[in-house]
Amino acid sequence: MERALRASRDDEAAAGALGLNVAALRLQVFVLGGAIAGLSGGLLVGFITAWSPGGWGYAETFAILTGIILGGVATIGASSWGHSWCRCLRRGAVVPSRVWLPGAD
Repeated sequence: MERALRASRDDEAAAGALGLNVAALRLQVFVLGGAIAGLSGGLLVGFITAWSPGGWGYAETFAILTGIILGGVATIGASSWGHSWCRCLRRGAVVPSRVWLPGAD
């Protein structure tokens, strides 16, 4: 399925010529992404035991988007790494300066 998705991304006409139903393939991926998003939202509500629109502010949205930008959108692992790094920065995790900033005293 991964090769079929890459083929439809790179050249839709060529993927169709190979016998792939590009529209159905994209619809399947869209539905799967929506199901994963719905499941993760349900798990989030179960984890925090309550949800209200006022409880989800701009700070949380900004933190998640910053994590995605830092990690990149190529893989889920990279986005997770970016989000973890962003959480460490928000909590004030101390990183030795000589490792990250050579010459800083």
